[in-house]
Amino acid sequence: VFEQMASLPPSAAKAGSDAAHADMRTCDYCKAGSAAKLLKCSRCKSVAYCDKECQQKAWKAHKKACSPVGGYVKKKALAATWDQVEAARGEPLQGKILELRVMLDESFLRPVFGCKDRTGVVRRVAVYTNPPSLPGLRSGAVLRWKNPRFHHFLDGSSGARIEDSDIANITIDGGGPSM
Repeated sequence: VFEQMASLPPSAAKAGSDAAHADMRTCDYCKAGSAAKLLKCSRCKSVAYCDKECQQKAWKAHKKACSPVGGYVKKKALAATWDQVEAARGEPLQGKILELRVMLDESFLRPVFGCKDRTGVVRRVAVYTNPPSLPGLRSGAVLRWKNPRFHHFLDGSSGARIEDSDIANITIDGGGPSM
């Protein structure tokens, strides 16, 4: 009888959830109370915090117990587009990855390819390395370039120019057989 009287009221329980004990008006980190609802953990929604600072300080301990509620999907950053790279005006687009599908081999004196970004825009990628090649770069491959730079070519076209210093920031996956 005591257990029944001391237990939480039925309104506190949420079926199939660990959130039954959660108090959305008390910070899980600093234990400060608030008249207004606090910020919930976006992953499990079972704990609340005063602000981002408390949430960051609590994360190391909370992540062990934090389990995503149904439908939670971690948001993956979208790959950069040609337009975003161009907007950087020739400077590296810091912290971003340009993901391109290699479409058309336009090579003549050096490797040059037409490459399509996630929005469907096609621009040129020219390889200015020594030796002038990039293993795996061929039609059908996917090129991922961290911190890409935009380039305007002398023939009036635009895109990107890969130099020796860029090699460490580039990965190439797939594609058909090399020719």
